[in-house]
Amino acid sequence: MKQQDKFWFLQERLIFGLVVILSLLGTFTWFNINEQEDPFFPYRNANVTIVAPGMSASAIEDTLVQPFERLLASVDGLDRVSASVSDGSASVDIELQETVYETELVWQRVREKVSEAQARFAGLVSVFELNDRAQDTAGVLLTIETELSLLDARRYALYVRDELYKLSAIRKIDVIGDPQEQIEVFYPQELMLELGISPQDISRQISEANSLKNIGLLKGQQYQSNIGSITRLDNVQALKAVEIKTADNSIITLADIAGIKPVLSPVELESFWVNGGQRIGLSIVVPPDQLRVTNFGEDLSAKVAKLNAQNNGFIIRPVFFQPEWTEKRRNDLALSLFYSSIGVGIVLFLLMSKKVALVVTLTIPAIALSAIAFFGMYGGVLHQMSIAGLVISLGLMVDNSIVMSELISRYRQQGLGRIAASQKAIKDLYKPLATSTFTTIAAFIPMLLSEGGVADFIRMIPVVVIIAIVTSYLYSLALLPAITNNLTSFKEGSGSNHFNKAGEKLAQLGTRRPKTVILAFIALVAASFVVSESQPGEFFPKTSRNQAFIDIEGSFGLSHAATLQTVRQVEALLQQNKNITDIVSFVGNSGPRFYYNLSESPNEANIARVVFETRSNEIIPDVVQQLNRQFATQFRSTRVRAREIGQGPPIEAPIEIRVLGDDRKKLLAASEEMFALLNEDPATVDSRRGYVVGKPKLEFEIDELNLQKAGIKRSELSAFISWRTTGMHITDIPMERESVSVMMRDHQNINRADSDYIMNSVLMNSQGQVFPLSAFARQKFSGEAPVLKRWNGFNSHIIMADVKPGFDADQVLAALAPALKKIADDYQLTLEFGGQAEEESSSNAALIKTLPIGAILLFGALILQFNSYRIAGLIMLTIPLAMIGVSPTLSMAGVTFGFMSVLGLLALTGIVVNTAIILIDTVVVKIREDGAPLLNAIEQATKERFRPVLLTACTTIIGMIPLTSPSSPLWPPLAWTIIGGLITSTVLTLIVLPAFLKLMLNEEKIRGEHL
Repeated sequence: MKQQDKFWFLQERLIFGLVVILSLLGTFTWFNINEQEDPFFPYRNANVTIVAPGMSASAIEDTLVQPFERLLASVDGLDRVSASVSDGSASVDIELQETVYETELVWQRVREKVSEAQARFAGLVSVFELNDRAQDTAGVLLTIETELSLLDARRYALYVRDELYKLSAIRKIDVIGDPQEQIEVFYPQELMLELGISPQDISRQISEANSLKNIGLLKGQQYQSNIGSITRLDNVQALKAVEIKTADNSIITLADIAGIKPVLSPVELESFWVNGGQRIGLSIVVPPDQLRVTNFGEDLSAKVAKLNAQNNGFIIRPVFFQPEWTEKRRNDLALSLFYSSIGVGIVLFLLMSKKVALVVTLTIPAIALSAIAFFGMYGGVLHQMSIAGLVISLGLMVDNSIVMSELISRYRQQGLGRIAASQKAIKDLYKPLATSTFTTIAAFIPMLLSEGGVADFIRMIPVVVIIAIVTSYLYSLALLPAITNNLTSFKEGSGSNHFNKAGEKLAQLGTRRPKTVILAFIALVAASFVVSESQPGEFFPKTSRNQAFIDIEGSFGLSHAATLQTVRQVEALLQQNKNITDIVSFVGNSGPRFYYNLSESPNEANIARVVFETRSNEIIPDVVQQLNRQFATQFRSTRVRAREIGQGPPIEAPIEIRVLGDDRKKLLAASEEMFALLNEDPATVDSRRGYVVGKPKLEFEIDELNLQKAGIKRSELSAFISWRTTGMHITDIPMERESVSVMMRDHQNINRADSDYIMNSVLMNSQGQVFPLSAFARQKFSGEAPVLKRWNGFNSHIIMADVKPGFDADQVLAALAPALKKIADDYQLTLEFGGQAEEESSSNAALIKTLPIGAILLFGALILQFNSYRIAGLIMLTIPLAMIGVSPTLSMAGVTFGFMSVLGLLALTGIVVNTAIILIDTVVVKIREDGAPLLNAIEQATKERFRPVLLTACTTIIGMIPLTSPSSPLWPPLAWTIIGGLITSTVLTLIVLPAFLKLMLNEEKIRGEHL
């Protein structure tokens, strides 16, 4: 008994105790680990906002943007710096290289450059601000419903915002559809002429009354106290009471000469609509990877319910609610994991004896829960990729247990005792099982080590798979023998003879006609490559949400009201479709980024996005196609395009062409030729310019001499024009929960402010003299581009297009590329391709870069196991056997080959070699230890290993079947790739490998080697 105690698998109490502890820890981890819907990408994108009031686009480009680009050139780790410049402002987008993971260090360097630019341009800019959290997703969007005014709704939204900030998990809350409350000081030109007080003079006196400065300090021996400002305006009443000194030195209050009231900004920048009603919304961002989103959702819902219980005329309702999607995604994949487990168990009981099947089945929850426990210790986050990793590894995690239980059963049938059978099985299998486990890990290593956005998205798949199969290997050597030692009988299933005969016949098929089999194998591999090349498809699949969106883009300069009119027409079309349940519209921008894949559009009056929900996600593609057919006939001058929400990196369009150069005239001419070429291609649809050709712009030619003679400054002239149009900013005063701008206006209807109205303005200098604007300024209209684009130091134009159903973006672009490059060469410009082509190239390159590491690990494991180049090569030859079945399977399933299929191929590489490793190891043992002839050894090994090989293949296939559900478009390409490859590789390996073994193994050399 003391000798037996040396065997670790006899330490049953320790083994069972550890397994129970890990299983309980795994259960606890599942219900408490941080979770979210999708993986989070490192912060590699940021935005710098530059506001320079009064400066033209070209002046901002030359004076601010290009110098800032030169400052950023010294920051290592930047991949792209692009800019969009318009009159008065610029937006600079910064993207880090995909190999950068210490992003905070790079952003700190960028902050230093922003601070340097702020100091350098302090006299020119009012805002120079970096947002290095541009990737944040607004997982929750709430709307305020009320019958009261929009101004009341805004004030209540600010109150709700402050209440929600009391939830510690919230990082940021933005007001959506904010109409911007202002305090209007109505002071018309007629009154200025009557009183002789200029608007600038009134503005100066109000500003002096609101300086907000402390004026001193009271200090005694025992205490000290600040003296509060005596020039602070706290509310509208205080503003009305401001004393204004007139031209004759008399004092009157502001309310005596001007109308003063809180109003909504007359310049509509954005609006937010829910099912046809204008609303105020709150978008909520929580930090990624740091909380359990479903728990946060419960806390938020409870807080909202408490606020709604106040019954104050406002109701808060969720519009987008990521916690629900997270819970649904988790439950769907958990259900897939459950179904897979049941399916695997059924297969085991059908193909194995009941006791053996029970033993193997018992290891499934133990391995899965232990893997979850280790994943939690690793610091993992539960999301669709990590759960899918468990589903993928389910079939793999029982492979070792199947092989071990089969051999223990065989030895027990041969008369060995319980302990002796387990000991011999462990001795025979620990090394080949370690090799097969390591080869599977090697197949997932490229996914683990690759870098970039897509690699970050899928990284938890290899992490979970590796944890699961390592746990499986350890449990096959300890837990499974410990269980079998407690079984008095451990017999093979009644159908074992049938399996043995089938295995023997397959081996004979390969060994009797080896050359014919090998030639057929080569032909099948060649045919599979031909078929795979003819099956392009969607590289990144769509999401399974029952949501889609419609992007609307009118011509630059279109008013908010005109864009809203288009949105209204789109909403009317949507309301006619009975399958559409909810419609949410954002006018003036794209709305919050409520899903990671969505790109955001700038705050422009000509931009809008409509999001709609349907009764189920299955009908989304048909609804989108139907809408686009309607939009094509109804909207001609405005771009209106419905889209499904995708997965993978966000891209503006499948086809994106970037034209770069210094000469803007050449850039425009070349871009127009390329646009015409792309627009005329029969495979493209929704071709569009990412640049503005040119729009009329009012400018003034100033007579400096007359202006100086009149004693009026340029800044005063600008202020007069602002006063006569959108309003002149005076100061800010607190109103409810935030500061509100005080704006002085000449009129209350800014739609009157045309060019003739402006030219009829009368200016007043500090002496009270009046002059017509026409004495100093002459109006002219220019046609320059209102928005200037830049890309990595070049002036740039971008042209985009979608492709029609049935066409592939890569093939369309490849056909157009020669003509596009010729146009670029003719104009001496640089051409770059973005969109789907760029993302595919980046994604594939990230995996290809790390493939050699996986291949080296795989080869090293085989050499350590067999110490033979020839045998290692034979095992590697089985990998193409898996490729043969992939394309036909994808075709029959109606699934296109994309990025997830590439992942499936990588996973197959590690799975299919396991059969060859166990089979060849058995052949070698029979030759070297039993003295069997080569042919007999091959046939006997195939006969004995047929059932475990079939079982491991069936369990893996069954484990994949729940992922083939069309309700989750992300997983079917991966699942069908593994299923198709595994079916063909399992059958063909048992035929082709014996043929190769007969022709290439040296029987005498094997007998003489100590492997």
